[in-house]
Order: sequence, then C-alpha cells, then structure tokens
Amino acid sequence: MRGGLAALAVIAAGVMLPFCNAARGENFDSFCARPGFAPALRQTIIVLDEQHVFAEGNDQRDARNEGWRRFIGAFLLPNSGGTLEQNFLPRERVTLLLARKDGAGLTPVFSGCLPFFSPGERARIATSNGGIQAAMNDFFGFGDVAGAKHAMDLFRIQLGNAVRAALDPGMLSHSNQGQGGLANSSLINSLKQGALVNFAYGLPRIVLYSDMQRFFGDLPPSADGARQLGFKQAAVADLNLRNAEVYVVGVSGGGRGHDALESFFLASHGDLIGTSSAASLPAFLAPPRRVGRFQGLMVYPDNRYPIRVRLAVDENGTLVNSWISVQTSNEQFVPLHGTLTCNDDGCIFSGDQTFAQIWNTARGAGRPPQFNPSLPFGGARTFSFKLKDLRLTGSISDSLVQFDGRPQLEFTAGLQPTAGF
Repeated sequence: MRGGLAALAVIAAGVMLPFCNAARGENFDSFCARPGFAPALRQTIIVLDEQHVFAEGNDQRDARNEGWRRFIGAFLLPNSGGTLEQNFLPRERVTLLLARKDGAGLTPVFSGCLPFFSPGERARIATSNGGIQAAMNDFFGFGDVAGAKHAMDLFRIQLGNAVRAALDPGMLSHSNQGQGGLANSSLINSLKQGALVNFAYGLPRIVLYSDMQRFFGDLPPSADGARQLGFKQAAVADLNLRNAEVYVVGVSGGGRGHDALESFFLASHGDLIGTSSAASLPAFLAPPRRVGRFQGLMVYPDNRYPIRVRLAVDENGTLVNSWISVQTSNEQFVPLHGTLTCNDDGCIFSGDQTFAQIWNTARGAGRPPQFNPSLPFGGARTFSFKLKDLRLTGSISDSLVQFDGRPQLEFTAGLQPTAGF
C-alpha cells in the first residue's frame, strides 16, 4: 500500500510478558518475535465458560466435554494447515482460559504463539537459502520451516496436556455461583476479575465458548426490546473488554438473542462480529495488516475534548477492530466500519453510514434513524477523515443533526507509536 497508510507504524511489542501460570512450550515464545519477521498484530483469547466444562480423571473422558473439545480442535488444531493460516496470523499469540463458575476469575490453561510461517514468508526463506540448500533442508528436516513444523507438533501436544491438566477435579470450581441474569452471572464476574487483555500481544480477538442465550430467558419479541435488555444488563455488569473483536460459540438459537448480545458487548467495549452453534465456527474477520493509534482533540461548540482513534485495516483496506473514543463528561465510543483508500496523496476513509446509529435500539431496514443526546455524538451517521503525514483530519456529521448550531464536529489526531489501546 502507498501513501499515508504505508507510513503507519506497526505497533506491536516484541517483548514477551509472563501471563500468570499458563502452560507454555519452551519453543513457543521464541516464535512470538522472530528476527527478520514482523510480530503478529493480533492476539486471540479463547475463554471457556466453566459451566460447560466437567472434571475428568483416570484417563476417563466425559462426553459432556465433547462440544468444546471439537471446537478447540476445529479452531486451533485443524487437519489442514491452510485452515489454520486462514484463521490466524503467523506467530499470533493464543491464550486459553477458563471462566470459573464460582465467579472467582479466570484460570489460565495455555498460552503461546503459533509456530508457523505464512506462504510468502516460506518462499522468502527458501529464496534466501538458495535452491540447493532449501531442498536439502526439506529433505533432512533442517532449517526454519522444518523447525516450525516440528514446533507445531509440540504445540499440539502441549495444548492437549494443558487441557487434560485443567480438567483435574482439583483444578475446577467446587461451587457454582448460580446463573440468574447475565450481568450478575459467574461468567461475567469471572471475566471482570481476570486480566483478559494485554496490548503487548496485539489487538484483542476474544472467542467465548458459552451458551449465553441461557441468561436471557424469555426475550422481548422485538429487536428494539432485546437490544434495550442487552444495554440494561451491560450497565449493571460494568464489563470492559478493551475494544475487542468478539465472537461467541455455543449459542443456541439466534435472532433476538443475537440482538441482545450485540448490545451487551457494545456497551462493554466489544464489537460482536459473529456467533455460532457449538458444531461450527463463526465467520471470522480478516486479520489486521496495518495498525495505527492516534490521539488528538475534537472541537465541540463549548470545549475541546480528547479523542483516540484506533485504525486497523486488512489487506484490502477494510477496517477491522477499529474504534473511536471521545472523553467528554463521559466516554463516547463507537466501533468503526468502512474502507480506507490510499494513494500518493494520503488515505481517505469511507464509512458505513451507520456509525453512532449502532447505539439506536430501534434501527433496522426501512426504519428512520433516531437522533437524541443520549446517543454518542447525537446518533450522527457519518464519520470521515483523511490520513496524511501521519495525522488524521476529519469530522462527525449528519444532514439531520446540528451540534449547537454547527453542522459537524471536527477533529485532528496524530499517530502515537507507543500508545496502548
């Protein structure tokens, strides 16, 4: 990519910080930051709701664990290496956690970086080794690529050992906090107490295995009512997922349940991208290829307020896991969806023309937008900016909204290479 996007600094720390006592293989952390290869811009955090996890001992498997076992196998240990490369970045950190059903927090099960190279990286390694040397490495099992294949075998073994150890009766919760509503559930209490996101490992993608539909009981029949319920539960829960990309696996049903979960996660600083049953994987977004974090000021009629923008784009320039946050008397935040088009003069963002309407519980095809002060940015639908010389210049606007007599809120923000958000 050219212009302003190509100049974006890739913000991903290479240092490896310890993560509790999660099981890890001696070779896996060495793959997180390989000399000559970029570290992964994303991390994946898999959380198993302990309500679905049952103790096993004496090498006896419990059939009730088969659902999440199949999910882990399909996601992390597929038969095809190409499938793994579709779902993960090379060297992406994977963390597996149990959300305790006694509400006491998160139990670390496993943490390590996936030891594989992309097809382009493998070709580069082969070219650098020379044709004859590359052939000899393949034949005798030497070199970086062969080492990665061996490390992937160890990764599978270590992950299996870690899961078996986590199912020891002495490791699981001995009490059940009970369920009730989502906001006060053991699942949410455990998520709140655990150190879920460490930005040193990249942008957070959270995959939660839980039938969260069970928390809602008889849902309101309308999407509007279900979304309101989700927002109410989130206000009580006070959960902060640090602007993560979120998926839920194991959900029974959809429709209104999805509407409620989408609102719950939005108010909890999470963007619910997809849900699926326990028998399948959700449709994952493409991984980020460029990431930039910007800080600056947004000009309101009465004052100027701090603004933070996180931009992450895939290989086609589509935004993924991107957010804007403005700190006025309270924080206003919205996930960003759209495309970034770049040339030698910089980059222009084209949004989805929904923007703050994502907070409108009555939104839907054929339904008029709603605008009021309770919505972030009054519910405005247009977020636009230009990126040039590592600075964003843009505005928030809507043809039907006035901001104390002004047609738009303008902002500027500069790239902050060391920022963590």
